[in-house]
Amino acid sequence: MLDLHQFIALFQGRPVPEDLIRLGGFQNVVKTQYTQSLWLTDHEKRGLEAGWSTDPAFLERLVAIGVANGSGSFYALWNPDDGSEPAEWPVVVFGDEGGEWVIARNVRELLQLSGLDVEPYVDHESAYFFIDEDEEDGDDYASDAIEDYREWLSEVAQLDPLTDPDPVVERARAQWQAQFDAWKAPYLDGR
Repeated sequence: MLDLHQFIALFQGRPVPEDLIRLGGFQNVVKTQYTQSLWLTDHEKRGLEAGWSTDPAFLERLVAIGVANGSGSFYALWNPDDGSEPAEWPVVVFGDEGGEWVIARNVRELLQLSGLDVEPYVDHESAYFFIDEDEEDGDDYASDAIEDYREWLSEVAQLDPLTDPDPVVERARAQWQAQFDAWKAPYLDGR
């Protein structure tokens, strides 16, 4: 069960994206895996501190919001310090085996990517969503409540799930990856 008060506290007084609050409520109602690529939590900051940096300047600009896959990768919103609100901050996936990649330009794109019901693969070289088009019966791996999530996505968030993640990920990287890499370098180089 997601403690929404603790989740909201992660934003340190900044406006919490309304879509994330709504998703947290949905998550608390369904109480089961609704997508393989997102589960909101209020404790992923520990992953940032343990695996990346404890520097307060590093942690100040990142809000870790949830699990990205079953092996420990997680998402964080990165404050590009451009005056934008958290709902518009780029989404970065931090890999359980390393790697930090901008994967969506904002929260709403992350929600759409999550409708794919596919875990992101993350390593030092890249992060991507692999969809096996040749798989005979993809429903064997479908999340328990993926149809409920897709309905929520359509009716509540008023978004359509994606069929091809690549354009979203590529646009996000083109817009934000170089800037994010330059920002993170002083904190992460040499670790």
